[in-house]
Amino acid sequence: MPDLIAEGHELTTRMHKEVLEPLAGAEVIGHFSTGEPAVVENAFGEGRAIYIGTNPFISFITDRDMHLLDWMHELNEDVARHAWTDSFFVAARVLLRGAGRLVFLMNLSRQDGPVTLSLPAGEGRPNVQELIDGGDVRCRMVDGNLTISEHLGPYGTKVYLIE
Repeated sequence: MPDLIAEGHELTTRMHKEVLEPLAGAEVIGHFSTGEPAVVENAFGEGRAIYIGTNPFISFITDRDMHLLDWMHELNEDVARHAWTDSFFVAARVLLRGAGRLVFLMNLSRQDGPVTLSLPAGEGRPNVQELIDGGDVRCRMVDGNLTISEHLGPYGTKVYLIE
């Protein structure tokens, strides 16, 4: 039996169980398998906040429950993605720098391997420089997104200036 049922997704959790008592205006969008409120959502200005009374993410580290990823994608489908990778273990972060962007590609594991970084390109093909070692950048345009193919060593990092 799953520990948490959230918007039709059955999820495994770990660490703690905090039964929630939603404030006025909040909506319960997930329950523990025992029926108590486990996930609440509330609107704030033009945004929203979602609070989970347990930790399905720790469980994901060992169990790779793809239902959690599906749910996260559904919750964030209206959020613009600034950068993403094709690897669970490689994070991409973007900082704005004037008209350009600094993009950090970080391998969070001790395993090396290939990774593809993708980000919206905007108009035209941007100029891309790798700032740590100045190496050649293998990039191409795919469906309006700039993709960069890279090989990262264990805990490896690349930083790109994209203008």
